[in-house]
Amino acid sequence: MQDMKKCNDTILYAAAAAAAANSAFVFSESLREMGTCLLEQNDDGQIGNVLRMLIKVQFGLQELVDSYRSHIFQTATSESILTQLKTVEHMKQWCDEKRNLYQGLSTAQRENEKTRSFKGETVSLQKLQEASEEYEREAICFVFRLNSLKERQNQNLLKQAVQHHAAQVNYVLAFQTSS
Repeated sequence: MQDMKKCNDTILYAAAAAAAANSAFVFSESLREMGTCLLEQNDDGQIGNVLRMLIKVQFGLQELVDSYRSHIFQTATSESILTQLKTVEHMKQWCDEKRNLYQGLSTAQRENEKTRSFKGETVSLQKLQEASEEYEREAICFVFRLNSLKERQNQNLLKQAVQHHAAQVNYVLAFQTSS
């Protein structure tokens, strides 16, 4: 369970995507500032024409970086997977409680068999069997749900990696065609 959480927090690009988006934002803002600075230079001659061309390139680059940044935001970790992870954690706790109940009843049953001469609360075999069946049912559901979540998590990781790759390729291709 802890490995899945770590995987969701790191491998699924949560931190890396945020860092890339932040860097892209800073880069985009720098491009805008540079373009604005060039725009403030008024020269009607040949230098003015070159400046206008540079301004156009600066703002074009800014648009490309902003587009790349928006693609990064589209690759965020699926909230449904995070919700499913919480559900599986609750199921594990519930399963652990059922196991502890069964183990407690089993221990009490063994103790009762050892000390039949004492009078007190006895654990019936029926109660022990019911606890065992409940624990087994909960364990089967938990394992099934956990395996299903792992599969979805792997699919989500692949989807995010492909989306990041597509965003990067889109950025490079757009940059090449604008040059």
